[in-house]
Amino acid sequence: MAIMLKIDELFKDPEKITPESIGPLFQEMMSCFRALGAQLESKDEAERNEALERIGTLREQLEEWAAILSESIGMQPASIEAYLNDPAHFSLEEWEAIRQANEELADFKKELNGKGEE
Repeated sequence: MAIMLKIDELFKDPEKITPESIGPLFQEMMSCFRALGAQLESKDEAERNEALERIGTLREQLEEWAAILSESIGMQPASIEAYLNDPAHFSLEEWEAIRQANEELADFKKELNGKGEE
């Protein structure tokens, strides 16, 4: 996935990571998740299995990037999450983007969990 290469490139220099640099990548990543979610709807079992494998790979990569980010800024993941969930740290525009991203992730998780129950 091209998105993974873009994120790898960004994480080569964690000091360059900003909300402005992450925002477009996050949106592209959500598009990838949506495409993989649609692939999970396929009648072809091999295609569904490929989607599940790609989702797992992407999840592992995201966890690795989160660890790199955590280390580079000297905060534990729980502290980063708490920071990101406090609107006082962001402009109205940034907070709206974070809120929308959280909603998209929650919706995707619901969709994915629902597909696993079928």
